[in-house]
Amino acid sequence: MYEMNGDEFSSPSLIGPDAASLWAGPEAMEKSRMAGDLLAKAEQSYSIRDFQTAKPLYEQSLALYRDVQNSRSVAHILLRLGKIAYKVGAIDPGRRYLNESLTIFRRANDNSGIASVLDSLARVEYRAQEYHKARKLNQESVAVYRAMESRSGLAYALNFLGKTLFRDGESDQAEECWIESYALLGEVGDRQGMTIVQGNLALAAYKQQRYNEARERYRKHTRMAKALDDHSGVAWSQFNLAKIALVIGNLEECRGYLSQCEPTFITLSDRSGIEVSADLRRQLQYAEERLQFSLSAVE
Repeated sequence: MYEMNGDEFSSPSLIGPDAASLWAGPEAMEKSRMAGDLLAKAEQSYSIRDFQTAKPLYEQSLALYRDVQNSRSVAHILLRLGKIAYKVGAIDPGRRYLNESLTIFRRANDNSGIASVLDSLARVEYRAQEYHKARKLNQESVAVYRAMESRSGLAYALNFLGKTLFRDGESDQAEECWIESYALLGEVGDRQGMTIVQGNLALAAYKQQRYNEARERYRKHTRMAKALDDHSGVAWSQFNLAKIALVIGNLEECRGYLSQCEPTFITLSDRSGIEVSADLRRQLQYAEERLQFSLSAVE
């Protein structure tokens, strides 16, 4: 499954003073300045997925913003800490951070913040294998983004909703979500997002044994990933094309795609890719042996 992590669209713009901190004295203003500096450093580390560095910086900034009662920045940092927690597998801390953030956003009637936290909570519950909760939260997030007419936020929430629906075997509804997500991402010019969703649409077609459609979608995904210089995405699409080729009996095409993806998996040290391509190579060899045996029997 091609995934989006929920950070590709902008988080709520919450950095800066709120009503309470605007009346702050010199000491509070200095704390706000220090908190802002720490937050900027944390955001920089977060943007490159250096969560180990980002987390303590966020925590220091959070403490200072709590002191000066800057609830907007507190909510933003709690959202970030919640995302870091679930990405490293800390489910319960993730829930706590995000639920506190959600309370602040709801108190402020901040729909952008509410939608973003609901989306993150859905991912926490999905990772915790609480799929029913994840789906409910995701649907709430979609509803808020739709009401806001936030195309980018809605597109990413729909992609994740498609994932939850697909997991539950509701392939038709999942595809509807992905098709709408793809269209919205096209409207905002998000090529990376479009590439991810194209991969999910290809997977859906493959799982429903619509092999010709799956081939075309994976070929398109390969071209899109190449345009983004996404070597991993290209390799996985080539692997999936090889898998389809084997299913439909085109052994030469299977061999060709495998020959393209295998070196890339090795270069990227992608252990999963190396293992599955080796397994597919064995299946291909077995199919070739069977074909050779059948031809020999005819002769």
